[in-house]
Order: sequence, then structure tokens, then C-alpha cells
Amino acid sequence: MTHPIKQGVGWLSVVLGILTLSMQIYFLPVLQNLTFVAQGSTVTNAMDYMSQPTCILAIVLSLVAIVLGIILIKTSSGPNKTE
Repeated sequence: MTHPIKQGVGWLSVVLGILTLSMQIYFLPVLQNLTFVAQGSTVTNAMDYMSQPTCILAIVLSLVAIVLGIILIKTSSGPNKTE
């Protein structure tokens, strides 16, 4: 038996997780400018931001949302019966 609400929440979680990851990538220049204004220097390589705990936490939370959404989608369809 399928659970449409559970499946809908799963799809919503996957879509919002992907949108959050893409927002983090697109707003990286804004973060660089804010860092330059606040500290007087900026990080030129995007991977250097991965050493900051807040960036790691944001990426991990986005990935967890995507994985949980996939799990909800898979478990909402129920067992496959082949007859």
C-alpha cells in the first residue's frame, strides 16, 4: 500500500535539500564579499570554506535532508509484489 503523504514529504525533502545545496554554491561570492568587508581579506578557493564549521554543518544538514527524503520515498511505496 502506498502512502501519498509520506511520499510527498519525501519528494519535498529531496527538492528542498537540492535547492539548499545550490543556494550555498550560488551565494558563495556574497559570502566572500562579506568576509572581505568584515576581515579585510577573503578566501579565494571555495574548498577553503569547508574548514569552517558553519559551512560543514550547512552541507551536512542538506545532505541528511536529501537522504531522509529518499528513504521516505522508498519506504512509502511498500513491498513490491510480483504475481
